[in-house]
Amino acid sequence: MCNFMTFDEWMLKNLAEDAEEAAALLRLTLAEDQDDPQILLTLVQRIVRARGGIDDLDLSLEEKAELASALS
Repeated sequence: MCNFMTFDEWMLKNLAEDAEEAAALLRLTLAEDQDDPQILLTLVQRIVRARGGIDDLDLSLEEKAELASALS
């Protein structure tokens, strides 16, 4: 019997294992999806679920401020 991962399981595993990839995806989403804050919120929720937070992503203060602004 094959054990396949769902997309969500795969995404959480990759976000948990690779802080650089999680940060890059967050930066890309911040830059590209400003018209739909739900996409950004969903990604942040997945990162927090996978990593326990965003503190280890080495985001600059400017990026953190942009993220806060986009989510408010």
